[in-house]
Amino acid sequence: MVNEDKIKTIFDKIFKLSTADHVEVFFEENKSSTVRFANNDVTQNVTNESVKITIKSAFDNKKAKLIVENPSFDVIRESVKKVEAMARISPPDPEYVPPLEGPISYPEVNGFSENTYNSDIEDYLRIVKKVFNKCEKEGVESAGHISAEIQQYAVANNKGIYGHHKRTAVSLAVTAMTKDSFGWAEWYNEDINKINPDAVTGRAIWKAIIARSPVPFEPGKYTVILEPAAVADLLIFIFWYYNARAADEGRSFMSGKQGKKIAPSNITIYSDPSDDTVPGLPFLNNGLPAPKKVWINEGVAENLIYDRYWAKVKNKEPTGFPTNLIMKGGNTPVKKMIETTDFGLRITHFWYIRVVDPMSLLLTGVTRNSTCLIEKGKRKYSVYNLRFNESPINMLNNVVEMSPPVRVAPRGIQMKVPALKVKNFNFTSRTEF
Repeated sequence: MVNEDKIKTIFDKIFKLSTADHVEVFFEENKSSTVRFANNDVTQNVTNESVKITIKSAFDNKKAKLIVENPSFDVIRESVKKVEAMARISPPDPEYVPPLEGPISYPEVNGFSENTYNSDIEDYLRIVKKVFNKCEKEGVESAGHISAEIQQYAVANNKGIYGHHKRTAVSLAVTAMTKDSFGWAEWYNEDINKINPDAVTGRAIWKAIIARSPVPFEPGKYTVILEPAAVADLLIFIFWYYNARAADEGRSFMSGKQGKKIAPSNITIYSDPSDDTVPGLPFLNNGLPAPKKVWINEGVAENLIYDRYWAKVKNKEPTGFPTNLIMKGGNTPVKKMIETTDFGLRITHFWYIRVVDPMSLLLTGVTRNSTCLIEKGKRKYSVYNLRFNESPINMLNNVVEMSPPVRVAPRGIQMKVPALKVKNFNFTSRTEF
């Protein structure tokens, strides 16, 4: 990992070489190690390391950006010349906003683990071996991966801002397979020593076993119990389309709804990058502090996402995109949700999700890895996967019960969400698998 003093030296050199009115620099370092496996055997071990520096230069409102990888000081010198030459010949940008003035105080975020930082291939293989042993004992095949990431970010500009952050992350995903079924589970944490391969593998095996001998199932509107991974799969789409400008210009499902109720009073979703249970990043790549905001407060769309330009136009505080999302939950365990369901489906998660209509945020996608019928409070049998057409806003409005929230592996950002019991979830067609 590049020493922070060296990063500061790189930044200082860029600023001294620059003649532009405005200069912004973002440093990103990533070391990613992944062990993939299938059929209870390791199939791949790969490690990638990279350093990227993004330089933005502007003369008045004529701007340009250049990204360089693993640069030497000579490359940095030439890159500054190149990006400035590009900026000089660029057309004026009427929406350009000058860099933030510093200094800026960033939130304290504890997202770094020395255990993960010092881990190596032997640690990953030790975890994977536990997966194999448990699957072989139960007579199922396994596939999946363990990935460890060590990341470092820094941001600065020639107006006095500076921020630096290190983070680690480990994810273990296991798919257990029988002849005609799949079961899946995942685990995510900053600290490799908190990964529990027995628990992850055991859940994946259990899922595969109860999914044996699936049968076709007719589409329709059903009560569903969405596990946290399935909730996260859909919930993230709200925030990918939660942009204030699109709403103000009539191009969004949120048009005309800011400050209004869009969900029941038991729905609150917020961001807090300093939350130790699901830490985000402290700053964005333009130097904005990561937002600590309540987005949906007791069902009311309290805040939308503002970039710096639109915030200036509307005289609002810029938020930038959140670096974590937390949805408050309830007190109903999934087991109790099942017991109180007369007829419905339990969904593990979704894939191949696409937007059908951004104005209603209608999504389509397919269930995956163990979809089970519930009848009179008990699991009956596994069914073939189903295609859905549903909006996550409808999902929130049809919530019947919620579990306590748990952390899930990121869907672009860190997330902590509950399992949900939802009525009238719309399935439109069935599959043959």
